[in-house]
Amino acid sequence: MTAWIGRDNGVQDVDSGRYTLYAGPVHVDGRGTCVDWGGVIHDREVSRWNSHCG
Repeated sequence: MTAWIGRDNGVQDVDSGRYTLYAGPVHVDGRGTCVDWGGVIHDREVSRWNSHCG
């Protein structure tokens, strides 16, 4: 299982391991930039790009 979050400048935080309930928390300072985030569990992956832009 993996949880990740990142910024377009390359700053990112990832938590990955053999968890049974949840991964994370993961953190980045998203002020003034867009944030990309996502996660993986088993064979399912979700990614969101350019979230929370402002």
